Amino acid sequence: MCGFFALATIFLRLDVITVWPGAEGEALNAALNSDRTGFYLPVWINDQLSQISELFYLGPRLLSAAFLIATAMLFYHWGRRLFGLTATRLTLIAAAASIWLPFFGKVATADSWALLGHTGLFLSGLLLQRDGRKQYGYFYLLFAVFSALAAPLSTLIFLIGAGLFAYRAKAAKPVLEMAGAAIGLATTVLLLSKPDNGITYYFLGDLEVATYGRFLFFGFLGVLPQVGWWLAGQRDWFFRWKKQDELARSLFPFLVVALLSQSLLLMLLWSLLSAKQLQHYFADNYPWKSWVRAGAVLHLIFAFFAAFLGLMAGLAAFRGDGYRAALGMVAAYWIFSLLAVIGLYGNRRDFAIGGTALAGILLSLFFWTQVYPYLETQRNWPQQVLEATEAQAGDTYFIDYSQGHKSTIATALPYFTHQGLRKSDVPNSAEHQLLVRPIENRDTLVQENQIFGRIVVRGVVVEY
Repeated sequence: MCGFFALATIFLRLDVITVWPGAEGEALNAALNSDRTGFYLPVWINDQLSQISELFYLGPRLLSAAFLIATAMLFYHWGRRLFGLTATRLTLIAAAASIWLPFFGKVATADSWALLGHTGLFLSGLLLQRDGRKQYGYFYLLFAVFSALAAPLSTLIFLIGAGLFAYRAKAAKPVLEMAGAAIGLATTVLLLSKPDNGITYYFLGDLEVATYGRFLFFGFLGVLPQVGWWLAGQRDWFFRWKKQDELARSLFPFLVVALLSQSLLLMLLWSLLSAKQLQHYFADNYPWKSWVRAGAVLHLIFAFFAAFLGLMAGLAAFRGDGYRAALGMVAAYWIFSLLAVIGLYGNRRDFAIGGTALAGILLSLFFWTQVYPYLETQRNWPQQVLEATEAQAGDTYFIDYSQGHKSTIATALPYFTHQGLRKSDVPNSAEHQLLVRPIENRDTLVQENQIFGRIVVRGVVVEY
């Protein structure tokens, strides 16, 4: 059931969702822009996929979804050898129930590509340390190159950190040799791919000091449906690490390097720690029941007030239709969260695990199927602008960033590039000027219809 709903969440409405501002818009615009410099493989592949369909964003998004599914399959194949079959299955359920992680299968960025590569590095690295078989070392090198092609700088930081930890732990010689070779390969890829063309195409992973808070915020937001299990997982890991537990010790380097490199692998590792609590909670000697219960109850209270605010927001934005759409989403989330709490206190394994999993999965599914279509009516303005201006291929336009709204305007870039419009750096040489003006500052000319010399669609002004 969880697998079916998770797949539906990833694939539904890929052909409807307007390009997201920021990372996806910049990545798709770079793919469609023939004037780009350097060679960054994800951009080149997106360029080829964008030519298949008039929906230029559909092919790259399907590739992201395929990478996310491949990550789950890889983790299932190798993870059960390392963590056991039950823990591996529960990890995948916890990852699917994350609010944030499945999102990366819906956007045309390199995040899911990098996640697959870093997951391969994590699993093959652990297997190499445990078994010492060379075939895992070769897989480690393969995933090092694969990851570097998508996230060159992040992968290099990841590999250097993992190599230093292996050296400090006095790992076996084959492990150190493979770690050194992987760093060399990643450095070569970094130099050849020109990182300035690559490291900006991520929702997460900007590798700036100021973005670490945002990275952790979104990571924590993703684990909200399972926050009780997550808290207990952190406490259990720290306890086992002090007790020199083998698994806790082997996870520590990857938790650190995933954080330093801002890798989505950190969210998958958090799911693994939560899954270990899901697995052992109903044992007689489980020591962290109070942590799980406290987190689950506080989350239930928080979810109640958040649901109320969500309903009011839907009513204010879309009247009765928006209220009913939001009601289905928040009701499913809160009811299954309540069932999870009942399972924790009533020792019902099916309620505790099923409620936690379905709360997160159904929240994401209902958001994309019920709530998001209403939001899309406010986000499809780039296509409306193109239709209103009747711009032709070869026309030039100039973007005015003087009033801010950079992220909003950047959403239109891939649509304009796909239309064949050319961007001008000199305002006077452009036939169109794209502006964003606050809705509340409208004058008599700023209306949602066509006026000679000026077209306005939802506050976006095109003057020509």
